[in-house]
Amino acid sequence: MQFLKFTPSMLTLAVCTLTTQPQKELEIAVTYLPNDCPATAKTGDAIKVNYVSLGLDWGQPLSITFSVGQVIKGLDEGLKGMCLNEKRALTIPSDMAYVWDVELATLAELNVKAGGRMDFNISLEGIANV
Repeated sequence: MQFLKFTPSMLTLAVCTLTTQPQKELEIAVTYLPNDCPATAKTGDAIKVNYVSLGLDWGQPLSITFSVGQVIKGLDEGLKGMCLNEKRALTIPSDMAYVWDVELATLAELNVKAGGRMDFNISLEGIANV
């Protein structure tokens, strides 16, 4: 009596399905690091960050108070310790890429599906200690 019979293609599909996992960790790649780093982003600093996400370049820096929850968690984490004029590429997992409060969410945040991710190219363009 034969209960299961696997063909090579079924086995490959099963292995691919079992090994494909949603991204769990924030990935940070430094794409430009200035020779001189006189200041880094610290909690409570007023910062200006330029970013490109989902193919959209917002054209002007976003002014925020760093690390107080004004942006998605993945962006806050990805900016930690960043030097003035440094550039980074961030790959943010879904649990750090959107907010649950729809009134606070942007269109991009609402488009990230569970298990998905958001990709950002960011540059820190201003830091002022408050």
